[in-house]
Amino acid sequence: MQITREEAQRGIVDFARIDDMLARTKGRIDHITLDHVTPLAAPLFLEVGKVPVEGAGRDQMVQIEAAKLMVEAGLS
Repeated sequence: MQITREEAQRGIVDFARIDDMLARTKGRIDHITLDHVTPLAAPLFLEVGKVPVEGAGRDQMVQIEAAKLMVEAGLS
């Protein structure tokens, strides 16, 4: 949920997708904070980058990557 919150703050989350998921699971999932990644949670980390980003989120990601490349090339 923290990763989703951070991505939402950066504008790279599809809120409709999150809303649908929360509606499907309402009342059926217990949230427990652990100090390590569980075997069942690990595949979620592998899904990063598999959901297409559209609109302003995509534009923001491009700007961030372009800025990184400019710094790397010594142009910024």
